[in-house]
Amino acid sequence: MSNITPNKKTVDFEPSVNSPDKSSKLVGWTDEPGNEEDNSLSTKYKNQDYGYDSLSASFEERMFNDKSPIMTRKISNSSKPSETTEEAKENSNPQKEKNAKKQQQKQNFNPEKKSQKQMTRAERRALQEKQRAAKAAAGGNKNPSKKQNSTSQESINQVKPVPAQMRYDDPKKRNKAEKNKTINRTPAQKPVALFAHLTQYEKENDILAELKAQGIIHPAVIILGLQFSEFIIDGGNARCIAMLNAFKKVISDYKTPIGTSLSRHLTSHISKQVEFLSNCRTLCGSMKTAIRYVKTEISKLSIDLPDEDAKSLLCELIDNFIRDRIYLADKIIITNGLKKIKENDVILTYSYSTIVSDLLLEAHQKEKINFSVVVVDSKPRYEGKLMLKKLVDAGIKCTYILLNGLSFMLHSVTKVIIGASSLLSNGAVMSRVGTAVVNMMAYDFKIPVMVCCETYKFSENVRLDSFVWNEIGDPDELINNNIINPLIQPPFIASRMPKDKPSDEILSDWRDIQQLKLLNLHYDVTPSKYITMVITEMGMIPSTSVPVVLREVTGMGMA
Repeated sequence: MSNITPNKKTVDFEPSVNSPDKSSKLVGWTDEPGNEEDNSLSTKYKNQDYGYDSLSASFEERMFNDKSPIMTRKISNSSKPSETTEEAKENSNPQKEKNAKKQQQKQNFNPEKKSQKQMTRAERRALQEKQRAAKAAAGGNKNPSKKQNSTSQESINQVKPVPAQMRYDDPKKRNKAEKNKTINRTPAQKPVALFAHLTQYEKENDILAELKAQGIIHPAVIILGLQFSEFIIDGGNARCIAMLNAFKKVISDYKTPIGTSLSRHLTSHISKQVEFLSNCRTLCGSMKTAIRYVKTEISKLSIDLPDEDAKSLLCELIDNFIRDRIYLADKIIITNGLKKIKENDVILTYSYSTIVSDLLLEAHQKEKINFSVVVVDSKPRYEGKLMLKKLVDAGIKCTYILLNGLSFMLHSVTKVIIGASSLLSNGAVMSRVGTAVVNMMAYDFKIPVMVCCETYKFSENVRLDSFVWNEIGDPDELINNNIINPLIQPPFIASRMPKDKPSDEILSDWRDIQQLKLLNLHYDVTPSKYITMVITEMGMIPSTSVPVVLREVTGMGMA
């Protein structure tokens, strides 16, 4: 066999390398020297010298073979006019574009111009101002700072809006809220500046208000609103039950407008009734939970359900809410609370609470437990007198003192039991003003404080003080001593003298004294550290367990 010697270092292969034909050989490799085959490559690439790297060889085969798709595409494009080909080459050459950009940058280069690192802070600030002015002149963003702060502003706008009752310190928002109100009320002549963000009104002598939306508000809701404003109906449970019963009448008399469905339109109709009630008096925590429950049940109604069936179902659900979340809950709380009342206990309570009075009466009448009660009371309504009357009539030994004499009685007290208007998510207790003083003094005397509260009064809100939100009452109640005897009538109705009738009361002319203002708050907040235990229908829990209970209640579909 003759020696095979390479004539040239040509690396291309013929397309039929794997074919059985004997002529399939490496191009440029022959048995006899000087015998080369033409593989139809161009002379430019055929005579070019390459290395023997196999990877390079396969690459060159794919690139320069006339039967390869790349060469086929190249040959087909070569039939176009030369001008078009040259333009395409120029446009498709990224290196040429980079060189053009560099050339343009060199032409625009200013040797006197400093870089950002070389500039001082004042020079960089001047450069930024110059660039902003140039953008503004070119019709761009006139205020670049707005664009920069847009993200932060959007995040601020996503925060839950402040309720209308807490933004009265802003004149624009106050005027807007007044226009949207369904009734007209006289603003307070001498509002307290510290609580200017809350609603403050003068007490209406004739307990009437001008309605701006007649025909929309149900008559039962109008009567209820006036009873709320005059404190004829007072207390969290009593107000909630009265409101739900009024809603039942509203739903029964409701007629769905043409072109809408009950599940969509009735919610807005209920919202108008709620707005009227909130304008008459600020809603308490229990009422907000009940309103949320009613609206949720309305939204769950099927569109195909007839209106009469839907209304009867809603009334039934409202009755179930009153029965399960209020009446039955109170019975379970009483059962749990009886375990904490022992023989010869001295129990202190503040003001009036329905659940606390029922608990004490149950312990005395049915359980026959021997104990005594200290009733603490304060102005302006002296609601503790109603508690005192009930306990004395049942034969319980009682002591009645005012709030300023509390410290003299705490040395003999064994436990404190109070009610609550709302239990907040951070464990704080919101109740009648003065409750915080009682709880904190009992904490200093190492006396356990127990709060009786239904779970439907638990709130997701968090409050650290009584300034951000509160309810402001009639300031005239602070100077009026003509309170009706609670042993004859409930103490919620105070005899008010007409403004034009002379009065012998001290400070009856307080509105004429420029430097004097009166403040009558309804609620205060007790921090969770002063609360020993909360007695609920779900058991005895710490006050900080409110978020856990809310999750459980929501999961069971009760909220």
